[in-house]
Amino acid sequence: MTVTRLHSTTAGISYIVYGTITLTVSDNYTTAVGGGITLNFNQSNVKATRTPIWVDIQGSAGYTYAYVPGTNASNGKIVIRQEGTAGGAASEISTGTIPAGIANDVINFRAEFKGML
Repeated sequence: MTVTRLHSTTAGISYIVYGTITLTVSDNYTTAVGGGITLNFNQSNVKATRTPIWVDIQGSAGYTYAYVPGTNASNGKIVIRQEGTAGGAASEISTGTIPAGIANDVINFRAEFKGML
């Protein structure tokens, strides 16, 4: 997984980061309790050390992405669901490598952190 910061700003006491997430078919996904794929915001291009207070993740390939907070900025998870057939409920993707549709998706995020890092 690659997390890229495109822009960051401050608003009051919040640090806000806009960027992209790129997943590859070699990334592993797990559906076990506490599963998903780890999203690390504590890296040099994002520069966040605190747990985000709000994260929005949007793709364009028909998958739904949800952020599950961890105990710090480096161990939150992304849970990925795919649309059900004939308007059915979305279901979590299977354990294993990331499907090509997700690896080719354009995934954007907005994350807000309390304080200035």
